[in-house]
Amino acid sequence: MAEFEPLSDRAAPLTSNTLVRDWYSSEGAGSLAKTILREAYDNAMSIFNTQLTQDEKKTAFTRENAGLEQVRQTLAAAKAKYERKQASKARKWLCIFSSKVMFYSSVLDVLAQHHPEYVSLVWGAMRLLFAGVINHEETISELSKSFSQVADILPRTDLALVLYPTVPMKETVAKLYAHIIKFTVHAVRWYKQGKLAHAWASVSKPWALSFKAHFENIAEKAVQIEALARSASRAELRDAHVEIRETRNELKKAREQLQKFEENMKLETRQLIQLALATQTLHDQIQVDVSESKTMIANIQLGQILDMSFATNLPASGECLGFCQSMVKRSRCRTRILLPNIAQLQRWSGHPRSSFLMTKSSSGQAARDFLVHLVGVIRANDCQVLWALRFADYWVRNLTSTDILRMLVIQALQINPKCLTSNLYSITMTHIRDAVDEKDWLNLLNRAIAGLPLVYIVLDADLLGHATGQNRYISTKFIEALPKVVNSTVVKIVISTSGVDETYAENNWDPDCWIKLRTDEVVEQRTLRHRRRPKGRDQSGRTVSRTWSR
Repeated sequence: MAEFEPLSDRAAPLTSNTLVRDWYSSEGAGSLAKTILREAYDNAMSIFNTQLTQDEKKTAFTRENAGLEQVRQTLAAAKAKYERKQASKARKWLCIFSSKVMFYSSVLDVLAQHHPEYVSLVWGAMRLLFAGVINHEETISELSKSFSQVADILPRTDLALVLYPTVPMKETVAKLYAHIIKFTVHAVRWYKQGKLAHAWASVSKPWALSFKAHFENIAEKAVQIEALARSASRAELRDAHVEIRETRNELKKAREQLQKFEENMKLETRQLIQLALATQTLHDQIQVDVSESKTMIANIQLGQILDMSFATNLPASGECLGFCQSMVKRSRCRTRILLPNIAQLQRWSGHPRSSFLMTKSSSGQAARDFLVHLVGVIRANDCQVLWALRFADYWVRNLTSTDILRMLVIQALQINPKCLTSNLYSITMTHIRDAVDEKDWLNLLNRAIAGLPLVYIVLDADLLGHATGQNRYISTKFIEALPKVVNSTVVKIVISTSGVDETYAENNWDPDCWIKLRTDEVVEQRTLRHRRRPKGRDQSGRTVSRTWSR
């Protein structure tokens, strides 16, 4: 005998396939089911046409007379007839059947949508029977009992067919309907027999025996429908298990792929972080190099600008400040600096607009000394300040207001070298060379201090007066143009009243943009006094007198 391999080794694993799914979800009309239904209906109609009168057929099978509600009405009328007979079997079984008549609906409603004439046949025959024997207590009792027993074995066919609309299920339901029709036809035949035939049948073939075959056939088909429903349920459950297993396998594979993807992402993320760090380091290094390059370029450009002829002919800012400080030390006029109005100065310095501070001093020397002291205070507080102060032999030079602007521009380039390498409107040697008049240099000054939050400009009235030919009106118009053109930042301009036209300022300037400040008072005037020393004798013995200065 040939040996067979174990089934578990040879059989392929069960998967969701059409064979399993056909047990519970097969679609299709079912030609055999249609044939069974049509034959049962045609046979019943043939018998009814030969055995029923026209009035009976009209009463039973018209659409408006054949339905569940009409049957219930007929049963209600029959129960009312036997209501007073509490021990009547007819009343008992009519009540039972009235509560179970809807079980027939579970079978018949399946066919009602596509074949309403099939349903009307059963309901009409049932109504005809109960209306015909309503006056025969024993007959109506047996009839109600038989229909109740059939109702007990009818399954929930509508639910089974909706859940599992397979071809076998449709065919079995059709056969169940055919047996119900046969049962109804048998009851109609019995109804059409005469009283003598009923009496003889009750002895030769009792009611229960005459309906036994139909009862068994209906019960068989009901069992088959329940069995088909259970088989379909098991197939559906098995298919669901297989799908769940396949889904789990797919999820497992997807999880493995996801883990690999996550690992790859972590690796790529680490690489990206390393690349980003390297890029950031390189970027920082480039920034440092660029910054150093800009600083070097700015220093080179500044050196080239300072080497230009106009710059070499003008004194350096430190030279001017040093000269003025030395003049303060050598000053023979000692003044006492007044404590100014602090609140007034704070309002002037904190004003968001550019403004002027005009100092009122007791003498020109006092005014110059105050400006020198003010420059020192501003520098000590780390504020940006530009100055145009006197320098040695300035009065012998042919200076103009443009030269004063040049001095301010050179200082601005030194305190703000970023303007030489700025990406926006940077200053180049070409701009310096091309500057011709006062307007050009004002524009250069405006660009040179751009980006600084606040700039103080201290002007020496004597130097400005020399540059403008001692014309206070021209000097006033000059300083008036400063905040108008130099608008890239806030500028605070300081000058002595000895160099400006106060009347013009009072009449034309906004009172909020300038203030006047008293700076000093004279406390001591030291003069040369000659005092004769006691007489003495020289080497020759002559008497001489000596004097000295203090």
